[in-house]
Amino acid sequence: VVKYGDGIGYAAASSMTAAKAKTQYVHADQLVMRNTATKSGVQLATLPKNTKVTTYGTIAGWAYVAVGNMRGYVVASELHDQAVTVIKGERIHQGDLSKTVRFTTTLRDATTGKNIKAHLISYGDYSGYGNHDNIWAGMSLGDLYYEGDFKIGLQAEGDKYVYIQPYSINDYTYNKTKQLVYKVQGKTSKDTDLLMVSEVCSSNCREATIFYVTNGQLSRAGIILYTAQPKSIGNNEYQEMVYSNAGEVGYHFSTFKLDPKASSIKYVRSKSYTDDKWDEGARIFELWSGMPNYVVK
Repeated sequence: VVKYGDGIGYAAASSMTAAKAKTQYVHADQLVMRNTATKSGVQLATLPKNTKVTTYGTIAGWAYVAVGNMRGYVVASELHDQAVTVIKGERIHQGDLSKTVRFTTTLRDATTGKNIKAHLISYGDYSGYGNHDNIWAGMSLGDLYYEGDFKIGLQAEGDKYVYIQPYSINDYTYNKTKQLVYKVQGKTSKDTDLLMVSEVCSSNCREATIFYVTNGQLSRAGIILYTAQPKSIGNNEYQEMVYSNAGEVGYHFSTFKLDPKASSIKYVRSKSYTDDKWDEGARIFELWSGMPNYVVK
């Protein structure tokens, strides 16, 4: 005797196998469990987000699940194999941000290892393009930029909401063409992904504030100065290059280490190629910038 949807009847036992149960989690804020696989079925329970269920199969978009002693049907698309990361902050539906998101990337959570979307969100800005009246080291002709106030929002995979984090980035010029906001991807799964919010100081210097995600929250680690964007070199260490065009002219390679638990960075070592070693520095920088795994010891 079998039940299929609303129907109950007989089927050849030799043509059936036992359902393979699997563990899944509710991703909706609230998910209704019904006694049949239809919207008109009797409501048996309401399951909150991250409820752990045992799924035994699906029918026409409905999953037959068990929660404790309860059995019933829920909308299958609202179940996922992993729990939703709980993120704190002001909650905004992703659809409401369609016109105010200026940059989006995906960061691996340093604590849970889960992927989290990070959005740079305008809280009042205006856009423009570089022209003869505003060009300088930080702006070239035709560059697309946004100027104003911004915040960063985090969004877990499968979640329809973005959660605004408690960091304000005010009076900021985001030059999108020059990629002033970008991601430094961790070299391995044990290394932390960094979100860099930078601004141009001079023709050969940028200043970046370092953010990362840990336990579903955004953290700020510190500020660095650089000429060439830093790269992950393993063991939560990152290497950058600063080019000096005054005094001892040449290339300076510096390594800093992130401590995710302390939300801090510290410089580990540096090596310089200046003046009579300028040519060697130029050659090493070419290798360093062209080969992701090349590290200056």
